[in-house]
Amino acid sequence: MGFDTKLLLQQATDYAYQRFKLKSPNKYYPEKLQLTQYKLSKGKVDSAEEADVNIPATMFIRRHFHSDQMDEWRDNNLQYLREKTLYNENDAIANIKELNMFIDKLGYPAAGNCDELSHMAYDYIINHLRKIHDNSTNIALVTYEPPYDHVFIILTKTRKKILKDFIGVDAGVEYVCDPWARINCRIENYPNLWKQKMLKWANRGLMIRTNSNTVSPLSALVMNAPLLGRVRLLDQRL
Repeated sequence: MGFDTKLLLQQATDYAYQRFKLKSPNKYYPEKLQLTQYKLSKGKVDSAEEADVNIPATMFIRRHFHSDQMDEWRDNNLQYLREKTLYNENDAIANIKELNMFIDKLGYPAAGNCDELSHMAYDYIINHLRKIHDNSTNIALVTYEPPYDHVFIILTKTRKKILKDFIGVDAGVEYVCDPWARINCRIENYPNLWKQKMLKWANRGLMIRTNSNTVSPLSALVMNAPLLGRVRLLDQRL
């Protein structure tokens, strides 16, 4: 590829979070005290009072991003987005247009999960490749088949189409862009980096909401996804 791939993927992830400024609603801390203790143990704050995420204050002070009030607000924010935008699993570009129009009209920060974040990062990468007239990169927006539940982006150097579905790190895929987990890497490094991120989240007391349940980042449903999940293409750009 005639560009710094990892830098491009990082820029795409940053762009996704510029569009969706709120933390993902499906990542939350049910035990606020555990998060407070974690912050103290890591020296991120100087006192328990400073770390207390539930002290009433302005929503957009960073330490209140995971308050009970903010948890509820982010949930409602995403629900409103999904009620007001049309979603077509077979038309990622139309979805991107819908999301961008919604965010531009909203007037306050929006919340998105892996699906929304990946659509925004996908849009950024497509536009960048178009600007530099790249005609050798294959980019795809993908999801896992059940029971796994995640959306992210994969890239290859060649114009050869990515297989319609594959498991693990097969199919000639070279790079992964996962905005939700903030992982941008060679695909062979993805399972280990994913595992490290889930361990970090679990140590903080974070839990993940799936379509059907709330689970620990250490659950098999989460940890095994990069190795056992069957990947299905949602959109592909050659």
